[in-house]
Amino acid sequence: MMLSAIDGMGVHKAFALEIQAENGITNPKVDAWSPHQSSLYAFKQIAEKKGGKTLNLVEEKIPEHVDFQPDVDNFEKALG
Repeated sequence: MMLSAIDGMGVHKAFALEIQAENGITNPKVDAWSPHQSSLYAFKQIAEKKGGKTLNLVEEKIPEHVDFQPDVDNFEKALG
């Protein structure tokens, strides 16, 4: 999910990487995990410093970075 944040930040990718590093998330990779609390703190800081619209852009990128099961074709199924 942290790659979604970087991708969704567009021209502010360096800012996203900086915020993530401040929260202990360094060198994010597709197959790497980070503590959930660190991710939440990073998203909170991004929202506080860049605004809610930026988080909407990040949310739009999440499906591009998550591997869903073949029968999961919407978020309701993903959460269920």
